[in-house]
Amino acid sequence: MAGRGLSQVFLDDLRFGCLVPLLERVRRDDTLHLAIRNECINIYYRGGNLLRVSRNPDGADAPNNYTATFDSNYFTGSHPKAFSQCPGRIVRRGDCTKWVDAFPFIKQEMDLWFASHPKLEREYQQLAARANNRAHAATATDYFIIDVEYAEGEDRFDMIAAFWESNRPVRKMAQARLAFIEMKYGDGALTGAAGIDKHIGGMNQFTAKPGRIDSIKDEAITLFEQQLLLETIHAPKAISQFTAKEPEFILFLVDHDPDSSKLKKVLLDIGTGIPAPVGYELKLCAATFMGLGLFKQNVYGLSEFLIRMQGRIHSTDERFS
Repeated sequence: MAGRGLSQVFLDDLRFGCLVPLLERVRRDDTLHLAIRNECINIYYRGGNLLRVSRNPDGADAPNNYTATFDSNYFTGSHPKAFSQCPGRIVRRGDCTKWVDAFPFIKQEMDLWFASHPKLEREYQQLAARANNRAHAATATDYFIIDVEYAEGEDRFDMIAAFWESNRPVRKMAQARLAFIEMKYGDGALTGAAGIDKHIGGMNQFTAKPGRIDSIKDEAITLFEQQLLLETIHAPKAISQFTAKEPEFILFLVDHDPDSSKLKKVLLDIGTGIPAPVGYELKLCAATFMGLGLFKQNVYGLSEFLIRMQGRIHSTDERFS
């Protein structure tokens, strides 16, 4: 099948078949995030890929035939026996259970690896998905995170989301606005090889590709519907369509230092030294009482953000001058 999404066979095996232990663990463990790929799922922990399960193409309708892999880059050797029990092929529930039973050991391997190789942007990315999709306030926020670590050719986004206001009349219409989100952790991530200027340039190129936005909208509707079916996202119902309004491109800034002038300089350079956004609306978000929930009242266009946050994107306190 083209694009991201799971076949009916894969969905049935997750809900009723050999992959049931895996889905049940994801539903009960909010440190895990299930992301849907093309006839494949990734289970993320702290932003890293804990387990990848892909369906083997042994017959169009053949169930119970999956490959399971753990990213060996995270292997520190702390629990070699635990991994020796994990089968590379899942054909029955018992095979899946062996992997689920090994999750505590796999998590520890990843914890030890992340202690020496921190990936805080990806970790906050998963926490944002949890806050807006599964936490107790998820149905009150105005965004749902549909996909993480989206990559297709040269197109790469930290998150793809649906801006779907939480008020009842809007939710009843089941129409949302597409949003792309880029997570930036700390002021060091604002410039350089993956700085804000590079993201804006890349987004301008992306929106110029004919049909690409519509293609992602179609994918996003499928992914949202399948996550709802798997109960890995807490939403009242599926999204019927995305509006024709141009998408949002949100910069999700984490742990910015108000005493640093770097963010202010970068933002003021947009439209002059940095190309102006074309084909989308650039937005930035601010925390709501230190949380990661995305509420519309705290997601601002560039001009409004510069006005509202002028004392927080570069402190003028004489003590720090």
